[in-house]
Amino acid sequence: MLQIYSISQNRLDVLKIRFSFFFKTDFLAKTKFFFITFFFVSQTLCAQTAAVNVIVSDESGGVLAGASVRLRGTSIAGQTGSGGLFQINSIGKGDYVLLISYLGFVPAERELKINGAGNEELKITLREQSLGLPQVDITGSSAISYQSEYVSAGSRMDVSAHQLPVSVQVVSRQLLEDQQVTRLNEALRNVSGVTSRTDGFNLYDIFVARGFSLTNSRNYFRNGIRFPKFGLPPVGNMERVEFLKGPASVLYGAVEPGGVVNIVTKPALSVARYGAMIRVGSYGFYQAQTDFTGPVNKSGSLRYRLNAQYEDAGSFRDQVKSNALHIAPVLTYDISSKATITLEGEFYKNRQTFDPGVVAVGDRPADVSRSLFLSEPFAYGKYKDTNFGYTFQHRFNSNWQVRSSLRRHDLHENRLYTELKSLAKDNVTLGRRIADWDSDMKFTFVNAEVAGKIKTGFITQTLLAGAERSWYDNKRFVKGVDYTSTNMLTPVYKQRLDENLVMTASTDLTEDLRIAALYAQDQISFFDRIHLLAGFRMDWLNSDNFNNITSKPTVLKDRAFTPRVGLVVQPIEAISLYGSYSQSFVPESGSTFDGALFKPIESDQLEAGIKTQLFGNRLSASAALYRLSRNNMPTPDPDHTGFQIQIGQQQSKGIEIDIAGEPIRGLRTIASYAYTDARVSEINDTRYPVDTRLANVPYHTASFWATYTIQSAALKGFGFGGGYFYVDKRLGDLANTFALPGYKRFEASLFYQHKAYRIALNGKNLLNEKYYEGANSRFLIRPGTPRTINLALSVIL
Repeated sequence: MLQIYSISQNRLDVLKIRFSFFFKTDFLAKTKFFFITFFFVSQTLCAQTAAVNVIVSDESGGVLAGASVRLRGTSIAGQTGSGGLFQINSIGKGDYVLLISYLGFVPAERELKINGAGNEELKITLREQSLGLPQVDITGSSAISYQSEYVSAGSRMDVSAHQLPVSVQVVSRQLLEDQQVTRLNEALRNVSGVTSRTDGFNLYDIFVARGFSLTNSRNYFRNGIRFPKFGLPPVGNMERVEFLKGPASVLYGAVEPGGVVNIVTKPALSVARYGAMIRVGSYGFYQAQTDFTGPVNKSGSLRYRLNAQYEDAGSFRDQVKSNALHIAPVLTYDISSKATITLEGEFYKNRQTFDPGVVAVGDRPADVSRSLFLSEPFAYGKYKDTNFGYTFQHRFNSNWQVRSSLRRHDLHENRLYTELKSLAKDNVTLGRRIADWDSDMKFTFVNAEVAGKIKTGFITQTLLAGAERSWYDNKRFVKGVDYTSTNMLTPVYKQRLDENLVMTASTDLTEDLRIAALYAQDQISFFDRIHLLAGFRMDWLNSDNFNNITSKPTVLKDRAFTPRVGLVVQPIEAISLYGSYSQSFVPESGSTFDGALFKPIESDQLEAGIKTQLFGNRLSASAALYRLSRNNMPTPDPDHTGFQIQIGQQQSKGIEIDIAGEPIRGLRTIASYAYTDARVSEINDTRYPVDTRLANVPYHTASFWATYTIQSAALKGFGFGGGYFYVDKRLGDLANTFALPGYKRFEASLFYQHKAYRIALNGKNLLNEKYYEGANSRFLIRPGTPRTINLALSVIL
């Protein structure tokens, strides 16, 4: 690193006198003067450098000799000696990052700040590696259990979650491993107030949070970048899943108000690691994963990661099967000690038998076998996503940095599917329609941000400002025709589609959406105990759609301003009391009878809560109380048939409690509870009067999961655990014509883990309870999975 040193004017005057003396004295005097001057200057320069002793040990206090230590972006590298000591004899003033690794332990990154001369000592503790732990222990993140102190979804800034006036929950890699999570819905059931419902098919999940559904094209992000979540995203390359609750348009633009899901993927590491996993389970389930990472060059400044996953499975549903392939390469390069660029790519495709679920009879789901299949074996859903992008980050110093990201998705979705349309008076004969859906989507997202800190006395400001641009194009074509009916008691299947069947186009649409945005946020901290967060965002939207059947264009130009403000007070460091107000918006196309364009659907939320840390910060707990309103909902115009007006409002209020951590060594636990009351609060439609409950929203949900790993020498590595998941009764549609019964699921796990491998046996829905995950209408209800057993073997070298 280039160091520039300053010399005072007085010292320059002294040097001038001595140089004058140099040219007027004899050789001996000149020689003496030379050595005196050299000593003087060298001492001046050396005063600007420091010596650092790095001591590496394990959790029991034992020193680790032979651990690799590297100072990122420099030539300083080596191994610890017999006392676990690595010495850096001379290092100039600046901000550095130390990379520490040791075979069988979680690699660590630690910030090193050199402010001047002197000797410093840095003690670093590494945790033994086991499957499921974080792939790298970064400063501010705990390698322990199910909790995470820092989450990027809450603020996109380097701020502790306990200093943010929002509710953010994390599903860690350790939890994903312990529960043998294979789908995103299994991960999010650990978050209070989040449930999944069906879109009517088995091709992807829709989640409901704080009473409102999340939209696949809006509410999902990967590493902070918008992620169009169609299909069933694989979990193999997920490091953790963050859930930011409530309206979040300030940071993420047009999103539904229930919350935002941010998937954090595994990074490329500077230490070589090779992992593989095989999982087999009930109903012909088979899954294989590989995970390779390590340095490309000797210094480790260029690193790679390659995740791959293949899955082939049957189903408890008759005739249903699926397969999927996922490949995700990552390449990271340290351009310098302060600048890094990461290139990422992904290829994902899956195909599965199309399954519309079951129907309602009277006020409840039909009393039929949960294996009953009401589609055809040739019906399918296919999905493919090819995407790539980069993330660039440059730190000017420990306080200021710039970031830039780009992501491009090319998606294709094709379905040949049957819809259940009607139920005859005999309550067993179902009218059906068959349709062919084809959609080509292209999504491009780019952003640039600057973030930094300013400290003045007892006030610290953490600032963020950014700009975004996104492009979304979709060409969708749908055709269909009425199809043969089926009998729920004795269905008869065909093996192929009748080639003479003529389908009529119902949709031929081209969509073109452009969004530009500017946003800014500032957290002002007083005495490190009071934290005021304020931010705003301005979005400009331009939507241009064309209906190729009617030759009718639809143009929408709109803009939206969304603010957020919140306050956190920490009477003591371990307790945070907070309150906040936030907004979000979603653009709405269409117009009134008078031709006035619809306003965006806007949401606003008031939230108050408490966060605390217990057992020496090893256990985190939080509770939130909120009221969330969704406004400008379109409702029928009472004076003009076929037109709508915007007077509808839906409101949700409730309380949420989350606990996660490792209160004692080896015991990991996570628990949640939520009470949610979501209703129609204002509307002009007599079909859905005020106080009508929103669909798929239970009053009560709860979850508990815990595992214990034996710590004694003889049985060290053996563990066991289990959990309980409860969902209350829900109404299946907005008209409240039928209900889904409440349910509870019990699960258990047995495992043995060593440094290099892990074997685990998990049982899910052990009591084999019959339940329903959710509904989209009376003719779209998804049955829940019965008892299943999964066995997984993981190896990491």
